[in-house]
Amino acid sequence: VVRLWPLYALGLVAGTAAIIGMRLSADLSVNTTGVAQRLGFHMLFLPLLLGGAMSGQLFPFNGPSWSLSFEMLINAVYAAVPRFLSPQVLAMTLSGSALLLLVAAVRFAGLDAGYQWTDVLVGIPRVAFSFAVGLALHRVWSRGWLPALPQRWTWPVLALSSLMLGLILLYAPPRALRPLYDWTVVVAVWPALMALWIGVRPQGVADKACALLGKLSYPVYVLHVPMGRLVLLAATAGFGARVASGTTWVWLTAVTLTVVLSLAATKFYDPPVRAALGRLLSVWSRSRMRLAGA
Repeated sequence: VVRLWPLYALGLVAGTAAIIGMRLSADLSVNTTGVAQRLGFHMLFLPLLLGGAMSGQLFPFNGPSWSLSFEMLINAVYAAVPRFLSPQVLAMTLSGSALLLLVAAVRFAGLDAGYQWTDVLVGIPRVAFSFAVGLALHRVWSRGWLPALPQRWTWPVLALSSLMLGLILLYAPPRALRPLYDWTVVVAVWPALMALWIGVRPQGVADKACALLGKLSYPVYVLHVPMGRLVLLAATAGFGARVASGTTWVWLTAVTLTVVLSLAATKFYDPPVRAALGRLLSVWSRSRMRLAGA
């Protein structure tokens, strides 16, 4: 909660403003009746159960929040069962969720699924596999089986793997191959890249660049959809929907504003809010312990 909620709430505020703006611009796909009631669900990381604003989505106010909801769920599960996660159980979780991901990829013609009610169950193997991979990589690393790469390899590894990453994301496979392509990238390529990057020990400029990108990754994720909607709304008001939606500078503006706001949030907003929330939860936890002792 302390790690995710502050920036999640910021994205939710921006997303709510975008939804209201879309309705005011006569977007008939959006219904803003009962916004406060629906926000109550979202503030607790719960998907929208009431219908309404683009109700096919789990989190219509800010679509990417669906994965954060599943992340909260998997952390709660992990907190309850860590002592049962033997290597055998972890291997079964990985293989079982990988198999379910293959079924989902075939069923939905790819793995761009999990954020709508029609494919909500795909979110379970998606988060289960990724979380289990993280645990497996940590166990392998903690045993010293992923040694640090030579320092002279830092820049070549970062440059080549980043180029590979970009090509993978930009490549559009033939429709018939999309399920297998998505599945292979998720279950093989991403874990392999993570294993490679764990061994990289950047220094100097490379270290600062990696640290900055790491800090930006979460706020960019929770803000990119609301900011895109808000910028498009502003451009539509000035140039019309057809012109604005196809204009490169509109999307460049959205990207720039998202990055700038993310930088500001990581420096001025997220740290103090996380600290305050941590203190609040600490006081609440201690009071519960005192009541239990009494």
